[in-house]
Amino acid sequence: MAEELEIVLTDDGTHLVRGDLDAHSAEAFEAAMAEVEGTVRLDLSAVDFADSSGLRVLLGLHRRLDDDGGELRIRSAGTRLRRLLSLTGLDQVLALD
Repeated sequence: MAEELEIVLTDDGTHLVRGDLDAHSAEAFEAAMAEVEGTVRLDLSAVDFADSSGLRVLLGLHRRLDDDGGELRIRSAGTRLRRLLSLTGLDQVLALD
């Protein structure tokens, strides 16, 4: 069963994302990130699973921020997510810290 997505804004301004970033949570993630602007830092260390829908929303957020002069920075992506980003070539598009 998919784990519910949770997004917590930490004291340093990083958005800590917990749970699965997939077809079931993509819409909620997009809605939660709809108003963010500037440089947005996502800590994805607690993302247990991501699929193509999750990658789509990350790429969409990156493009929107970039178009508005901002930036998406991904911090602490786990091994599975880094591998997925590498396999899809998104590690060359998204800024990974």
